[in-house]
Amino acid sequence: MSCGSENKHLPLVSIVMPAYNAAEFLEETVRSIQAQTFTDWELVIVDDNSTDATASIAKALSAADSRIRTLIYNKDATHPDGNSRRLPGTGAFCPRILAAEAARAAVIAPVDADDPMRPDYLERLYATYVQTGTQAVFPTLERYNRSGEQFAQTPSAEFMAGEGTKVHRGRDLVQYTLAGWRISCAAGIIDRQLYLQACHRVEGDLERVTAFSDEYLSRILLTMTERVTFSGAVYRYRIHDASVTHRNPRVQLDAMRSTAALVRFISEEYGADSREYALAQRQNMENIYDALRLLHLDRSLADDAEAETILAANLHLLLLLAHLAPLRRSAPAASSPTSWQMRKIFNKNIFLSTRRLTTHRQPQLLSALMLLMMLLSGLNLTAMR
Repeated sequence: MSCGSENKHLPLVSIVMPAYNAAEFLEETVRSIQAQTFTDWELVIVDDNSTDATASIAKALSAADSRIRTLIYNKDATHPDGNSRRLPGTGAFCPRILAAEAARAAVIAPVDADDPMRPDYLERLYATYVQTGTQAVFPTLERYNRSGEQFAQTPSAEFMAGEGTKVHRGRDLVQYTLAGWRISCAAGIIDRQLYLQACHRVEGDLERVTAFSDEYLSRILLTMTERVTFSGAVYRYRIHDASVTHRNPRVQLDAMRSTAALVRFISEEYGADSREYALAQRQNMENIYDALRLLHLDRSLADDAEAETILAANLHLLLLLAHLAPLRRSAPAASSPTSWQMRKIFNKNIFLSTRRLTTHRQPQLLSALMLLMMLLSGLNLTAMR
C-alpha cells in the first residue's frame, strides 16, 4: 500500500526511512528533509505497522509533497522487484530494505524517523560522492540524548583530519567497527544496488542478528565496497527510551547472539589469524559479560527461555578458552601466532572485565571470572607441555 503521487522525474537521491511508533518525531524529521539545500531527492517512508499516529502523519506528509511516498510494511507482501519473499519482522531492517527496493534513485540515504537533519547534510554528502567517485560516503555521527545534549562523535576529529579525507577499501575499515565503533557506518549515501546486494546477504541471518541487523549490515556492506570515504556532513543520532535498540533490557541478549553471528562472518571473511577476528572475539566476550551482568541484576530474565541463552553463553566462553589454548601436542600454543594473539587479547579483556566487576561490586561474577582465569591458566600449561 502506498500514498503520494508518482513523479516521472528520477531523483538523484532516495531517502529511505523506516518508521515505527515515531509520531512524536516524524514530522520534525521530514520538515528537516524538506529544508535541505540539496533539493533533488525523494523520500520513501515505510511504516512498520505502528500503533500510534505514525502512519496517518506520514500519509498527510505524502499528500502535501509529491516527493514523499508512504508504504505500509507487510512481511507477506510481494516486493517491488516482483519476487514473493517473506521477511521476518526484525527491527528496522525489513522496512528499510522495502524502502530501498522501492527507491528510484541510483543512490540512497538511510535515515531514521527520529533523526532530524542539518540543512546542508545531503548537499555535503552528495558533493563528496561526486568528487571522489566512491560507492559510499559516510557522515560524522553525533549522538544526542533526549534533552538534546551531545555526548559522542564518530569518527573523531583526529580521524577526520587525516584518514577521513582519503578513499578507502571498505574491507580495510571493518576493524574500526569491532569492539567499539571508531568510524560511523550509519546513514550517509550509498550506491543503491550495492546496498541491496548487502541487504540480501543479511537476510539469511536475520533470526540471529535480530535488532542489530543494521549493525551487521554495516560490516557486510563494507566488505563489499571497493571505494569508501567520509564527510564532515553531520548526522544527528538521537537516543531515547523509545529507540528500538534501547527500549528493552533483553537487547543485551540480542547483542550477544548478533555478535556470535558476526564472529562467524568475520572468521569466514578474514580468517582466524586476523586482527579483525581477534577484535570480533573481544566484542563477543564483552557482550557475554554484559549479558551475564544483566541476568544478575534483573532476575526476571531467568524466568523465561532467555535464561537458556545465558547458559549457552557460558558454554561458548569455555569453548572460546579452549580455542585460545588448543590442546595439540603437534602445534603447541606457544608457537602459534594465532593462539598467542588471541590469548593476549583475552588476557587484556580479563583485566578490563575484572576492573568493571570491581567497580560495580559484583562479587559473584567476580568469583566466576577468577575461576575462568584459573581455567585459562590450566589450559595454557597443558598446551605448552
